[in-house]
Amino acid sequence: MADRLVSAIFSGMVRRLGGVEAATAVLAAHTGAASKGTVSKMCTAGACVTIEAARAIEDALGEYPLTRWMHDRTERAAPTSGAGLKALLADSSLANGAAHAALIRALSPDSPSGENLSQGERAEVLSSMRHARDVLDGLIAEAEGME
Repeated sequence: MADRLVSAIFSGMVRRLGGVEAATAVLAAHTGAASKGTVSKMCTAGACVTIEAARAIEDALGEYPLTRWMHDRTERAAPTSGAGLKALLADSSLANGAAHAALIRALSPDSPSGENLSQGERAEVLSSMRHARDVLDGLIAEAEGME
């Protein structure tokens, strides 16, 4: 079973691209072969989203939500102990800014779903908000450890 968050983000990208048929055409051009059934399964978590598929769709859109999510994931995994308050403060500012930017983009009238959150936008917003919360938790822990 595929990761539902990754599938939700991928599904949002496929919708923005024009649907399963458009995404299949992009993948076929990128990889040499693609199936509408496989793309559809990737969108519904019936199949894992491959890195190659995500990269091709992101490149076609000029948007990189899965790449950003994977990068953020590595930052969340990095230990923050001993990082110091100043470094954590900077990380907190960046993470909160990114979280707010994701929400503002999702609620923008230019968003494909208008002022409602699509499933992919919701997944991206929640991911960035959770990352911001993790950074703030690290900042709190660092400050508490200074006693």
